Order: sequence, then structure tokens, then C-alpha cells
Amino acid sequence: GAAASAAWLPVAAAYKVLWSRVAKEEGWNTLALMRCVLPLSTLFMACLVPLVDPPGLTSYEYTPRACAVLALSGGAAFFVNWSGFLVLGACSALTHTVLGQLKSVAVILGGWLLFAQYYPLKAVGGAAVALGAMVWYTHANLKEQQLSAGASAAAAITALATPGSSPSSSTASLEEGEVLLQ
Repeated sequence: GAAASAAWLPVAAAYKVLWSRVAKEEGWNTLALMRCVLPLSTLFMACLVPLVDPPGLTSYEYTPRACAVLALSGGAAFFVNWSGFLVLGACSALTHTVLGQLKSVAVILGGWLLFAQYYPLKAVGGAAVALGAMVWYTHANLKEQQLSAGASAAAAITALATPGSSPSSSTASLEEGEVLLQ
């Protein structure tokens, strides 16, 4: 498991960064990006099936119930991917990864707290530390966004208050929380 994760991690990181870049630079919407990326990913995963699941598709018993469950699973997978691509289009690749880890943390902590699921103390502690790191990351990210938005607004106000200048020609910057009224 650890070897597979270590091998897949750089590939997943590259995917997320490239998808995010293409979505923002090319202006692709979520479904267009999925239409471009997912067929290649499906082909890649289909090549791995014989290695990961040796008896695989040929030994599976395809009953009507099993086919219905497979169809439901495929539909759910589409919506999971769609929501992931929506988030990736709106956020950075790092934020997308943090949100993906939040899913895992929610499953572990939710199962432990709500359903008395047994997890080793190490797993629960790791999930709690990860949750704390996510809260810290979110707080730092929001604070950075507020500071940059505040500085931009203050520069625009200063530019408007200065005779003969326009907001687009201003490069004024203010210290955090400082507002100049003239």
C-alpha cells in the first residue's frame, strides 16, 4: 500500500497542477476538462486492472443486481469526479488536495466518534493532527486573501483621493489596517 501510494503521489500531484493550470489558462469549464482528461485516465486504469486484480473482469459474475450496482457506482464516481473538477477549477491544486484529505479525516473521525468504529490510537491521532493542519491552512489562506483584498481596496481609495491620479496608475501600498483619509 505504501509503495503504491508513493508511486502514485507524484502522478496525482502533476495531474492536479496541470488540470488546474489548463482550466484557468484555457478557460475550460469543468465538463470540457473532464471530457479531455477522463478518457485517458480510464485507459490508464484499464491497463492496470490485470496487475491489480488478476482474476479481474473475466471471473466476475454479472448478475442484473451486480450490473445495477456497478452502474450506480459509475454514476457516483462521475459525480465525485465532477465535484473534484469543480473544486479544482475554483481553487489551487494544494487546496484541492487538502479537501481530498479532509474527506479521509472525516471518514476516520466520523466513524470513530459517531459509530464507535475501532481505529488504532495512531490513526485517530493522525487524523486529528491532519484536521488541525487543515484548519491552520484554511485560516492562513483566508488571512492572506483578506490582506491582499484590503491592500488593493486601500490602494484604490488612496488613488481616488489623490488629485490627478487614477486607480489603474496607482502603485500605492498601505500597512495592514492603515487607512489614510485626506
